[in-house]
Amino acid sequence: VVGAEIGIEVRDAEDVTLERVVVTGASLDGISARQSTVTIRDCRIESPVGDYAQGIDVSFAMELGMSTVEGCTITGGREGIVFHFAHADVRENTVTATTVRAITLAEMSMGSATENDVRDVLGVGIFCGDYSECHIERNVIVGVRADRASGDRTRRGYGIQSHSHSHVTVSGNRTALVPHPEGAFVDASIEHE
Repeated sequence: VVGAEIGIEVRDAEDVTLERVVVTGASLDGISARQSTVTIRDCRIESPVGDYAQGIDVSFAMELGMSTVEGCTITGGREGIVFHFAHADVRENTVTATTVRAITLAEMSMGSATENDVRDVLGVGIFCGDYSECHIERNVIVGVRADRASGDRTRRGYGIQSHSHSHVTVSGNRTALVPHPEGAFVDASIEHE
């Protein structure tokens, strides 16, 4: 799929599988699933365009079963993989060049982010927030840069961030220190409020 506001859209459906799909240049979501359960495997989302563009968005499916995003490569966009109010299994993905967060589990989502590779992103690597319950395990998070231009203190280059009454279990992750523009190194690995 090339261009379009939403590359692939799934609505009010269960047990949908998307395999080996490629979406480039979507202006809102590369893949969007609402009130659905999906398995998205071995996909590639490239160069989402626009201020609110995201790679994959799975939302509003808490009453349904688990949705999985596995083995995908997402390059660019505001957020790479986003779950809102859904059961999430996010594993073995590569996310690069996002401008807010690479992987987000939010708005009372429940699930895990496991063995993902997050590199060269702005703001936050993996985020768990808004009453979500998250297991963040065995991820590699390298090169998360602080978004100083935004003035948003929550986007200071954290590898893993959790807040707003969320519960997170963190184990076996590898994060790297990020060079500060003024020459110092900032420990930008984990923030929890």
